[in-house]
Amino acid sequence: MARAGMFLAAFATACVAQDTVTGKEVARELLETLITKQGGDWALPCAELRVPFLWREAGHGHGLLDWWKRRKEDGFLEALEETWAAGDNRVNKSTEIPAEVLRWGTDGSAPFPWEFPEKRLNSYFKSIFWDIKACMWWYGYSLDISKFDLFYGDAFSFVRDNKTDFGIVFHAKQYPEDMSYNHPGSGFNTSDPSYAVRNIVWLASQSRPYIIKGVDTPGIERLFFPDWLKLGEEDWMDEYYYQVKKANTLDIEHFAANGASLGGINYFTRHTVANLTGQHRARDVLYFV
Repeated sequence: MARAGMFLAAFATACVAQDTVTGKEVARELLETLITKQGGDWALPCAELRVPFLWREAGHGHGLLDWWKRRKEDGFLEALEETWAAGDNRVNKSTEIPAEVLRWGTDGSAPFPWEFPEKRLNSYFKSIFWDIKACMWWYGYSLDISKFDLFYGDAFSFVRDNKTDFGIVFHAKQYPEDMSYNHPGSGFNTSDPSYAVRNIVWLASQSRPYIIKGVDTPGIERLFFPDWLKLGEEDWMDEYYYQVKKANTLDIEHFAANGASLGGINYFTRHTVANLTGQHRARDVLYFV
């Protein structure tokens, strides 16, 4: 009995310790794992994207080799720091985005939509969506860049090695038929194998997206629930817990807690814009909020 008592006490202590781990801490561990181990057991790495060469004023005054190194390694992060984090030189896109597209992407509640002043940088962010689609198909999952599937991501920043890094948590498979959303017609539900891997994290320093494994993956479960939500305390919390688990959505707040929340990114293909607006001569639309 004494041995059994000791085992139960140790088990209880372990459960309490595990329960005290915050989403912020787990998110930090996941980010480190993506950077150092290419995802480890928690993620599937996608192809690395070529970072666009950008002329930054900080490169002036250096020797040619120093300037080239800075241009290659730091220009990308500097551009993100200046425009994304600090808000400098944002190009207002309010008058160029159809109202139907803006409403679908932001629900009409976000501040003015914007893009980067560098066209190469905006093209780079479009390419992330296409890289994710190709990556999903490579691993045997289905994904489309559409109004029901992949079109949106939540951005955040965090500090590593005394440098500000940036990330986006993308959510694919947005509107499953078996959940109470007001957007029927997606053609998939939460039992779809691709729904289990609907979360993708892109990191600027790696210039690479990672497909994150689902809510049942040991070690990262906390990332799918708010810290206050505990199972087994009250009936309404249990009901909500299982709804959140079924949604299988990474909580951006845990990632932003390691730095800052930077709003969202939306991308709609020409086909999606035409579908939303009824205009056949549509162009694709990328904007940040």
